[in-house]
Amino acid sequence: SKGAVYSILGCPMQEEPLHLISKNTREQIFKEHGVYIEGDLCPRCRYLVRTQYSGKIADVPVVRTVFSETEAVGIGSYVATNPNPSDSSILVGSIDLDKLDGDRLEVSGKAFRLDGELNVGNRGMVEFVEMFKADKHLLTTLLGLAQEQVIKMERFGSVYADEVIIGHTNEGDFAKFSDDEQSEALRDRIIALQIPYNLRVSEENKIYHKMLEGSSLQHVHLSPLTINSVSVFAVLSRLVHPSAIGASVLDKLHAYNDGLQ
Repeated sequence: SKGAVYSILGCPMQEEPLHLISKNTREQIFKEHGVYIEGDLCPRCRYLVRTQYSGKIADVPVVRTVFSETEAVGIGSYVATNPNPSDSSILVGSIDLDKLDGDRLEVSGKAFRLDGELNVGNRGMVEFVEMFKADKHLLTTLLGLAQEQVIKMERFGSVYADEVIIGHTNEGDFAKFSDDEQSEALRDRIIALQIPYNLRVSEENKIYHKMLEGSSLQHVHLSPLTINSVSVFAVLSRLVHPSAIGASVLDKLHAYNDGLQ
């Protein structure tokens, strides 16, 4: 059906089934069907195809996948704190030290748990809360993903990933990051969207009505002035007292809202 996502059964990165097709065949598929295939199998799937399915890609089971943040499928989330641990496995996944025996393909296929937030967000998105409070080493891991679409695994190569990185932060932390010359490479790959506080009561009303419509409380009775009163108090908390003599914060609120009655 339209919009459905399918992945290889059992893959922690909800791997794209089309990655099973060899690179030699992809050009022919593009010419005949107009389907462009980009990317490679994750180490886990590559190992399973070779060992469990003897290289027969037609035998690899495929299932429909539904993205879910609560089930860690297609939506990763990382909350940065300060001080913050610099262990990159939080993002790129951990390694099972008991399975490091064998050749490189075997090690990467068995030892990589692929349980990091960047692995979880493959084919979907990963959210960074308070992004620039994260350790610089962790932010550096985003560089390879942003410019090459790969997750760098220290000493073990890289893993292809296709996802959207969304980060949010406050203005002060972003200014410090922007002024840091060592962060120039990552800064050049960031599209910054400035989202100021809403200072209009009418717009605040719309926000609360939209929140109610999408919740289980949409049929709960509210006093007619409840939403407007909450909106007024919310906007007042964001306003700075005007410097003009004789003007009040309420005057400022009225002015911003085109003469609120």
